This record gives sequence, C-alpha cells and structure tokens, in this order.
Amino acid sequence: MKILGVDFHIEPASLQEALALQKALGRALKGQKIDLGGVSSEVIKKDAAGNIDIASVDLSGAGGIVSTIFNLLLGPVCSDEVEAAAMTCAKRCYVDSGAKEPVDIDFFEKHRDLYYPVMIEVIKVNCGPFIAGLVSSFGDLGAILAKSLKQK
Repeated sequence: MKILGVDFHIEPASLQEALALQKALGRALKGQKIDLGGVSSEVIKKDAAGNIDIASVDLSGAGGIVSTIFNLLLGPVCSDEVEAAAMTCAKRCYVDSGAKEPVDIDFFEKHRDLYYPVMIEVIKVNCGPFIAGLVSSFGDLGAILAKSLKQK
C-alpha cells in the first residue's frame, strides 16, 4: 500500500492486540458529543462528476457537525492508550523498500509527516473487520440511519 508515496506493508496484529486497540478507541470516543446540528445533505455539494466540491461547502450553520468532527478526531488523538495500542499493532508493519524497515517510534522520529496517515491505516486494518461485523449484525439498521441522516 502506498501512503504519501512510500510503500508500506500493513499487517494485522494479533487478535488480542487488535481488540485492545478497538477498546482503547471506544474509550476515547465514548461520551464524545455528537451533534449534527440539523445539517442536511445540502451542506455538502458535489460537482458534475459526483466529487465533493470542497470550495462550495457552507458550514456557517453547521457548528454542530464541525465540533463533532473535532471531538471525534481529538478524542483518539489525545489518548495515550490509543497511541500505545496502535503502536503495538504497528509492530508487524514495515516500509516495503526491500530492507523492511519497521514502522516504529524510530521510523516516525524521521518521518513525522507519515505518522497519522500510517496509523490511520493501522487502525483501519485492525479495527475495520470488527466494526464491519458489528454493523452487519444489525441488518438494515445502518441503512436506515444513513437514510435518516440524509433527510435531516
């Protein structure tokens, strides 16, 4: 997988390590205020090709969604527990440049700009299957929630 032009091999951690990361994320996000503030799908405009037109996004009346995004980002970012669990999960990952440079604290000392893009992928690889399985166990509930959010 290429991240900012660098080839990485993102390997899933052990079940125990991945579950620890999932729980740490859950604790970091638990209690975060989620307020969509009555934002409708009209806030996000798309161009003719269906791509989001960032320049035309009007968030003037969307204080709730903006603060929600910051809360959801800052909860995990500010959590020492999430950081430690994600670094543990990253220990099986490496830069795929022939030398298999490990993705660890020494790597990020030299490549700080890669920290969040790589760690987000580590989280996706390790927590994504749990979340997908959880959502699928609720059947159409996810689709109903998505539809109701679009109608607001």
